[in-house]
Amino acid sequence: AGVSFGGMLAYEIARQLHALGHEMAYLGIFDTILPHTIGTAARLGAHLRLALKHGPSYFKSRFKRKPANVTGKAGCPSEMLPRMRDELAFERGAAYTAALSDYRRNMPSYDGDAHFYRAAHRSEFEKACFPLDCNWGRYVKGRLTTYEVEGGHVSMLDRPFVDVLARLVRADMRLEFDPITPAAGLPAKACSE
Repeated sequence: AGVSFGGMLAYEIARQLHALGHEMAYLGIFDTILPHTIGTAARLGAHLRLALKHGPSYFKSRFKRKPANVTGKAGCPSEMLPRMRDELAFERGAAYTAALSDYRRNMPSYDGDAHFYRAAHRSEFEKACFPLDCNWGRYVKGRLTTYEVEGGHVSMLDRPFVDVLARLVRADMRLEFDPITPAAGLPAKACSE
């Protein structure tokens, strides 16, 4: 299992072990998006839909020059926090994309099963641009079970969200319930592809 970029590492380790004939009992991918699977047209389309929704201020706020020395949230006005989160997400996405540039050109598929846990709290752009499975279905050739879990990219690993996530993972590892019909106490936003 792996979170964020660690999901790519877990995927590649599972893929290589599976290719060598080892049985993979569980592959969990936690909120790992695949930015290279969204083409320019899809990105532009998402920007256009959001610009139509919010008007010209969308582009002004989205592409505004970054503050020079932002070191943390302390002392920042509360209205700046969402913008700072978007900027950090953008910077993280750029670094992530650069790290995967060679790998992504010919990303190999995985013939086994996987479970993808996506954070429900996402930026408007990510919601407009990425499908629920963040395009993992293109690469996981076995059964891909996808969940939308409350919390953000990092906060899904904090209480109270991590408690639900832990129950999902435990159930998936034991394969005790059908992901289309959630067990008692588990979120109903689950689909299987």
